[in-house]
Amino acid sequence: MTPRRDRSEIAGWPLLRRRTVLAAGAALPVLAAGTPAAAATAVVVEPSNVQQTILGFGGMNHTVWISDLTAAQRETAFGNETGQLGFTVLRIPVHEDRNNWSREVATAKRASQLGAKVIASPWNPPASMTESFSGGKRLRYNSYGAYAQHLNDFTRSWRTTA
Repeated sequence: MTPRRDRSEIAGWPLLRRRTVLAAGAALPVLAAGTPAAAATAVVVEPSNVQQTILGFGGMNHTVWISDLTAAQRETAFGNETGQLGFTVLRIPVHEDRNNWSREVATAKRASQLGAKVIASPWNPPASMTESFSGGKRLRYNSYGAYAQHLNDFTRSWRTTA
């Protein structure tokens, strides 16, 4: 079995440099402002023809970057009373470091009690499971099983604490 390669390593695929991406991003507002939309454009809303379902609105809680929300902030964010935001979704990270897994528990519990859905999102595998390539990091091929176990352990941990 041959190892998979990153597209930037495959002949014929151009390697995008940061400068190229930034230059393209700077040009987008100019291109977007070039042609105004016609004033007579009509919008037709057909509630019976569902194209996309919106799960809700919410935010992220990442306690490695900032402290966990206070009890008052949780009520403001997920409560439905006057002056509260009524968020219905909370996203939390699946931290690389298992010692950080419990940091969002209090906010996740309260958000759930107030009717919000809690979504855990893994960003990076633990450093011990990664390798360097083309200036970046990726999950080592021989660590797929260990990373799957890491994610399963996170789920098991939350079932017992949350």
